[in-house]
Amino acid sequence: MPLTANIKQSGFTLLEALISVVVISIGLLGILGLQAVGIASTQTSVTRSSAAMEIENMIARMRANPAAVADGDFANVDNPAAGKAPGKNCNADACTPAEMAAYDAYQWDVYLGTVLPAGRGQIECEDSPCNPTSPHTITVTWNEKDKREGEINTQSFNAVFRP
Repeated sequence: MPLTANIKQSGFTLLEALISVVVISIGLLGILGLQAVGIASTQTSVTRSSAAMEIENMIARMRANPAAVADGDFANVDNPAAGKAPGKNCNADACTPAEMAAYDAYQWDVYLGTVLPAGRGQIECEDSPCNPTSPHTITVTWNEKDKREGEINTQSFNAVFRP
């Protein structure tokens, strides 16, 4: 009688182990890709939320200074941080409504440049000439990297303030 044993194979072969490592690696790479997209989307969301909050910040400043709004001191403000700083520090010194409007616009625009990539602000009075009840369009612009193409695009967010 030939000696043959009934041996049942159990466990994994080297090939099966290798295939399972490849499948798990592909799955982990997919999860890593999703994580990268999630982080990029979160950054975009944070930037857009910051832009909306800064528009609300300027609206609050305009509501706190109705005399300057009525006099048109907030009309046609365009990137005031690019110019020179106002002469007075209205946080420390007493200011007229016009000086406070110039100080607020400058401080707001400087802050936009720090919280948003290439951030800048603009305020336009919708009526010409601007009157005490004229609506004002407040616009915040910034640069944002396109997720698909990798290009830098200028984004903007605006709101209308009605005194």
